[in-house]
Amino acid sequence: MKKLILAVILITIVISTSIYAQSFGQTSGCATYNPGECPLFTFHGWVPLPLIKTFVSFPNGVPPMSGMDEIYVEGEVFVTSGFDCDQFTLIGYHDIIVDYYSACDACPKDNVGDVNVDGVINVDDLLFLQNYFSGIGPVPSNLGYADVNGDCVLDFNDITVLDEFVNNLGPALAECVCPNVEIDTCANQLPGDLNNDGEITIDDVIFFYEFLGDNLANSDPNGDCIIDDNDYQYLLDFFFSGGPPPVDCTCISPRTSCPDQKPGDFNSDGLFDITDITFFTSYIHSGGPAPNPIANADANGDCNINVGDSKHLLDYLFNGGIHPVYCTCEFPEYMTPCCWERRGNVDYDPADQVDISDLVAMVDFIFLISPSFLCWEEVNVDGSSDEKVDISDLVALVDFIFLEGPPPALCP
Repeated sequence: MKKLILAVILITIVISTSIYAQSFGQTSGCATYNPGECPLFTFHGWVPLPLIKTFVSFPNGVPPMSGMDEIYVEGEVFVTSGFDCDQFTLIGYHDIIVDYYSACDACPKDNVGDVNVDGVINVDDLLFLQNYFSGIGPVPSNLGYADVNGDCVLDFNDITVLDEFVNNLGPALAECVCPNVEIDTCANQLPGDLNNDGEITIDDVIFFYEFLGDNLANSDPNGDCIIDDNDYQYLLDFFFSGGPPPVDCTCISPRTSCPDQKPGDFNSDGLFDITDITFFTSYIHSGGPAPNPIANADANGDCNINVGDSKHLLDYLFNGGIHPVYCTCEFPEYMTPCCWERRGNVDYDPADQVDISDLVAMVDFIFLISPSFLCWEEVNVDGSSDEKVDISDLVALVDFIFLEGPPPALCP
């Protein structure tokens, strides 16, 4: 009853004075957005008269929602008079004139994630944090802003969380700055333990090209902050040539030299399997879609796309061959040259085999049944300098296949 009487008295005072004449100082709190309703926001903070409505007025009159359903506001609160937007009657109400607003959280002025303190959270903050841990950048001026997962430890996990937030719209960052942040640059690291089984063994060498797991630091045994074939060679030297052991600690988030490439994954599905061979064969023989990125077509890393790449992948999949390279030219040449190692693969099969099918293809061409070939260098079996394809090439192919004759000539 006392509150009601006080409200009536205050409203009477306000009505008799000019608008905004009665200020009650500063207030703050969260305001919930009510689309299509009046008032547009429900204010959850201190006001002098809880029984009357509260309106929230923003600079330029535009609520800064940007998809948010709740924002934090600070401003001066007035009890004033005017027309209510629902009933169009002269009443008293609160009006909060906002001079600061932000996303509504427990610590609205703690800009966790703004590692470089420029007022914006973006990929520059991720780069700043990576450079710091790589030893090539300054210490963040506010360690609390860099502890984005809020566990009060600045470590590899913060790189991962910030990367997900910035690049993949991942989970929200911590709302409040931790008052005492510890730095642990080598948390969870065991460089050389690529399969993350807790030991550095020959299994890690075998596992090398499957390294892209949660802990990139373990894939940088030489500690140069770049994950590439040099790390593979470093492990080989350690196990078989008396080379130095893997480093104890490296960059918390080493970069990859070719992050967008996976040579040999011709269809870009993230796997090495027979479907890649089917995709590659369609690309070469039938004008099918090209690998994307095109560097994925160069499985053997010679900066050229030809049958040698499909053969390389087949050998890896079925014959214990070498894994496709990790990184190659960004734009390898197409079929220049098209021949791989030795001539004779007349039908240009993906395994680069010379067999009876090549003989059939040669006969078809000589007797004008088949008008052309994919790779002329392969058809010139005897490697004649005039580069003509004739009966001598057919004879050379028959000798090799059926009579244990000399192998076809080397590719140019």
